Amino acid sequence: MAIVAVLLIVVGYGAGFPALQWHRRDLLSFRHPLWAGYGSRDTRLRGAVVSYLAFGWPEVFMALSWRGSQTRAALIEERNDMREARSQREGHGQD
Repeated sequence: MAIVAVLLIVVGYGAGFPALQWHRRDLLSFRHPLWAGYGSRDTRLRGAVVSYLAFGWPEVFMALSWRGSQTRAALIEERNDMREARSQREGHGQD
């Protein structure tokens, strides 16, 4: 039984590490101004690390739920809108 527990922990850390890397990189891809009204990016980053430290598996589930979350979709939409507005401003400055 102890071997199974150790195996689950080791596999959890192994599966959780790539999930943690992706999750952190994705969270950091949204700049701080975008987070207004959506919560704290820093809190989510800390939560990802704590989830990983809890044997890896919680971070796998947290990253998967973040991937399909409404908050992430809204942040992507906000980021795209800001990029579009910036490109329009820059395009008008060249005329």
